[in-house]
Amino acid sequence: FNARINKLNLYGNLSFNSVGWRENDSDGTEYRGENKGVNIYTSPTYKSTSSEWFCRLGGIYNIDDKHTLGLDIDGTTWRYKESTNTPSELDNKGVHSNYLSNYYSPDSLSQINVAFNFIRKVSEKGSSLIIDAAYLYSKEKYSEDNYLHSTDVTPAIELKTFDLSQNTNRMATGGLKYKWVVTD
Repeated sequence: FNARINKLNLYGNLSFNSVGWRENDSDGTEYRGENKGVNIYTSPTYKSTSSEWFCRLGGIYNIDDKHTLGLDIDGTTWRYKESTNTPSELDNKGVHSNYLSNYYSPDSLSQINVAFNFIRKVSEKGSSLIIDAAYLYSKEKYSEDNYLHSTDVTPAIELKTFDLSQNTNRMATGGLKYKWVVTD
């Protein structure tokens, strides 16, 4: 949207994007030679989803012919999930075993930006003094959750691993600029 109310111009937009897919696969392997009689069959299912939101709001206020204030705020949220579920069968010369392994990885990013500026026009040709400041905040999270399970063997196998990494960033900037226009 974009709206003008007297000396104030407001603007903004909102967007959303989503993508998802699923794939089923199957694979069989028969070993020969020294491992003759060993067969492995897997049937994995892959899933992936991704979604992203973006929002922006801002305004420009014309105080008078020489002074302008501006404020701009935008934010992004992104989520991604990937998972693989793999049931497997192992036949080792007549001894049959079933295994189940799962892989899950949810990742995310959240970010917000805030920017402010003040513009003072110092000449009719367009020379101006600009004071601006900005702040950025972002938080990222990446993780993996893995799982292997089998009760067909003795002793039963159950293996879980989990990994998580997160970081948060903050940054503030400011500046003073002078734009000098010498000719039309």
